[in-house]
Amino acid sequence: MESIFLEKSIRASFEVLKEFAQNYDYLIKSFEKGAGGDISIGADLLSEKIYAKHFLDYCNLDSEESGFIKASITTNKVLVLDSLDGSDNLKSGIPYYGASLALCEVKDLESLKKDSKSLQGEDRVLEAFVINFISLEVIYSNLELKQPLTFKLKSLDCVSDFIHTDIKELALPLKNYVVAPSCGVFERAHTAPEYVRYLKNKGFKFRGLGAAALSLAFAFRYKFVIMLEISRRYDVLAGLFISRDLYVYGNLGVYALNIPFSNMREGTKDYVVISSNQTTLNQIVGM
Repeated sequence: MESIFLEKSIRASFEVLKEFAQNYDYLIKSFEKGAGGDISIGADLLSEKIYAKHFLDYCNLDSEESGFIKASITTNKVLVLDSLDGSDNLKSGIPYYGASLALCEVKDLESLKKDSKSLQGEDRVLEAFVINFISLEVIYSNLELKQPLTFKLKSLDCVSDFIHTDIKELALPLKNYVVAPSCGVFERAHTAPEYVRYLKNKGFKFRGLGAAALSLAFAFRYKFVIMLEISRRYDVLAGLFISRDLYVYGNLGVYALNIPFSNMREGTKDYVVISSNQTTLNQIVGM
């Protein structure tokens, strides 16, 4: 598949992985509060710097750490970047974190500088890429694909030159076995004990994994994914786009305009549910 965005995402991710293997003390060091409202750590900033280096000759950057960064060319394309999804997991030694990239067409670039949460209604997501830095699993989608593309990056030990090697030689096929998942994912469940009780009474098992973009992007693997906070585009834009053809319920706001969902039901409650099974989704919607 020919995609400048996909190729840049893969090569940049290899460089991030290489740098992450160098200096752990810097990776977990705390710095100032980023544009998204959280305290940035070294890993956030290092990853952002690398993705910026690879993308700023192609599109503008809208990063959770530094906000809007202008491209070296004139374009209305913007990469909405969460350079480290699951930073608390990295700091805590929990092996579940990665990066989230959504390439968007933005009508008014000034709007991104004023609002650190949502896009505007006329903006559109074009492509999205999410990588798990631990398992090296990648999921990618664009507007033409009928289903997301999943693959696995080769380990750094097997790649001597990730900048010039043919892109097809950097990836391995990823088998997505057809299973009947018994467990869902509920991010930030600790903040909603009433919902936890409801799911327990209904007999649903779930886990809180601590990386919103990864959980949303790979939602097809789980019985369901529940998100309580979807306001910040950095956290959810890529994952929602990738999972747009699953069953989706919730108060999606402007994301319902940015992303062409196939099976979406608008809701008024403070959560979003995604599932590949409509019956499961209907049971959870009663929370």
